[in-house]
Amino acid sequence: MQGRQTAYKLWIAEIIDADYTRQEGEWEPNSLDIKGIKVARVNVLGTITEVFVNPTGDYAAVTIEDGSASVAIRVFKGDVRLVTGLNIGDSILVIGRPKQYQNEIYIVPETVKKLDHPAWMKVRKAELMQARGIIQQKVQPAPQEASVREVREELIANNKSLVSNEGVRQKMLNLLEKQGELGMDIDMLIQATETEEEEAEKIIEELIKEGEIYMSRPGVLKII
Repeated sequence: MQGRQTAYKLWIAEIIDADYTRQEGEWEPNSLDIKGIKVARVNVLGTITEVFVNPTGDYAAVTIEDGSASVAIRVFKGDVRLVTGLNIGDSILVIGRPKQYQNEIYIVPETVKKLDHPAWMKVRKAELMQARGIIQQKVQPAPQEASVREVREELIANNKSLVSNEGVRQKMLNLLEKQGELGMDIDMLIQATETEEEEAEKIIEELIKEGEIYMSRPGVLKII
């Protein structure tokens, strides 16, 4: 049995600039390629700059920055509890898996912990400078207006929360049909079905073999 992957301590800039690798053949975890190392889990500290929770409370997105760049932490359904009570200005530790949606890297957390003292951010920065080197802060696009951010996150939430009593196969087909020519990222599709990753991947493989769906480009599925 494969052991649990190491959660690497990294600058956020390293995470969002990395190439996202989707494994082909065997269903191994997707990962980031950071200086030749396959990174499937990350350990980051950051200060919250944005918080979004959709009206139904089944999706939330928290944006954090660490002085090098910012990244979204996205949670769905029962995992919304991980970010409940967090506010802009809080410093948090996040351990989770990097994912990609429409060329944007984000993190699906396993653990979120509010830091009891902001000095921990200074400790982590010193640790990263020694282990990873100094990274100049990325020049990122100007912050989006609140309404634009909310529309973006609401669209993501809607893609993930289709309510249905049908089987997983039909849920997948319904979601892909709804996306049409845009297609849908494999990771997002799996999360939307609320199914164990291994089981969902087997169903996807079956649907591809049966000619119901196809991979239009690496990691993106479309219905035929």
